[in-house]
Amino acid sequence: MLVFALALSVRPAHAQKPEPPAKSFSGNIHLTNKGISQIPSFTLGKPAVQFDLRLGKRRLTFEPQLRFATAGKPWDFVFRWQYRMMQTDKFRLRVALNSVLNFVTSTVTEEGEDDAREAIIGRRFVGGQILPEYSLTKNLSAGLLYLYATGIEEGALRNLHFIVLNTRLSDIELFDEWAVALNTQLYQLIIDDERGTYFSPSAVLSRKGLPLSLSALVNKSLHTNIEGDPFIWSASVIYSY
Repeated sequence: MLVFALALSVRPAHAQKPEPPAKSFSGNIHLTNKGISQIPSFTLGKPAVQFDLRLGKRRLTFEPQLRFATAGKPWDFVFRWQYRMMQTDKFRLRVALNSVLNFVTSTVTEEGEDDAREAIIGRRFVGGQILPEYSLTKNLSAGLLYLYATGIEEGALRNLHFIVLNTRLSDIELFDEWAVALNTQLYQLIIDDERGTYFSPSAVLSRKGLPLSLSALVNKSLHTNIEGDPFIWSASVIYSY
């Protein structure tokens, strides 16, 4: 279940830089010491690489994400359609639909065989989200995120709710065209009959004209009965194209 939560990521778990002008094709490659979901309380717990693509321009975009452990095993594939329902100078509203193929390693025994072997098994999930966001100033915005997901296979989680209040402070100039973006999240996670409340700040350091950026994140549980580490940190290198 921890690995599945990573599949729900609509964005990487790190603070986001302001969106660039719309392109018909763009993407990012993330190399991280510890795979982290958009739900920061869930982690792969080991190095991972993530490939993000964005196809489309105006209101509708197709945004697949392919994730792998650095050892080479597939982690999950996310196929997401996102639609901008409304956008003004101050307010925007986006909705998204996700289909996910999540891979887990399991021990299986084939019929007629005595020896067990490891096999990579794919599990299917579907979900959606809604993201209203309001710009308070040129560099400061606040928003909400509600994400819902459910598993298709028998035995998978039935109802996952991820509810986030977030703020983002972007383009804080440092020196020599270097800038930092700061993001904070206060969120509640509900998985079937379990729930928890968490606080997660993150930051991205970037330089104008340089395709590489650095990001860092921490996550602290405030009150929870969901299994997991009460304190998590992660660092990543991001290549944008």
